[in-house]
Amino acid sequence: IVKWPGKVKAGSTTGSLVSSIDIAPTILELAKLDPGPTFQGKSILPILSDPNATIRTHAISEHNWHDYEDHSRSVRSERYRYVKNSYTDIPLSPPADAVRSPTYQKMIELFQAGELPREQAICFQVPRAPEEFYDLEADPFEQRNLIDDDQYRSQIDELRSVLAKWTNETGDEVPEQRRPDGFDLLTGERLKNAREQE
Repeated sequence: IVKWPGKVKAGSTTGSLVSSIDIAPTILELAKLDPGPTFQGKSILPILSDPNATIRTHAISEHNWHDYEDHSRSVRSERYRYVKNSYTDIPLSPPADAVRSPTYQKMIELFQAGELPREQAICFQVPRAPEEFYDLEADPFEQRNLIDDDQYRSQIDELRSVLAKWTNETGDEVPEQRRPDGFDLLTGERLKNAREQE
C-alpha cells in the first residue's frame, strides 16, 4: 500500500511481484543513495510509475523460528507458488499470541471435536506435505496442492530450480539442531524453560 500524492494514482493497483526486501532499495533510491552490493531487493519505483511494469519474475519467502520451530521456504511466480517444508512433523501453528486468541482456541476445540472445516484444519495437519504447489489463478486461496500433478511438472521444476539457486546464493540451510519451542502449541503460554533456552 503506497500513498504518494501527485506520483501514485489513488485507487490504482498492480499485479507485479514485489518483496519486503524491495522496501529499503526503494527508499534509498528516492533519497538518491546507492543501496550497495549486499542488498538483495530491487527498487519498486518503476511499478509506482507504471502499474504494469515488472521488476522481478519471482519472489522468495521464508518461515523460520518465531515462537515455534519451523523451516519453510517458498517461491512465487506471477501464477504459481511452490513451498518446501523441511519440518513435516510439526503443525503450521500461528504465533503464540494468535494461539491464545479466542478465535484460535475455538478452532482447536472444533478440530478436536472433528467439526473444523478442512480448509481451516490445515494448520493442525501432521505430517505436513514436504512440498506444495499451487496454481494461484485457479486456486487463489491455495486449497489444492498440485505437487503430484504431472500436468504442472515443468512449472514445479522451474520453481524448484529458482529456490535451489536462491538457497545456494544465500547459504540458506536447515539447522542441524532444532531450537526448542518457546510456547505451548495449544495454549500459547510460555514454556517454563523458554527464557533459559533463549
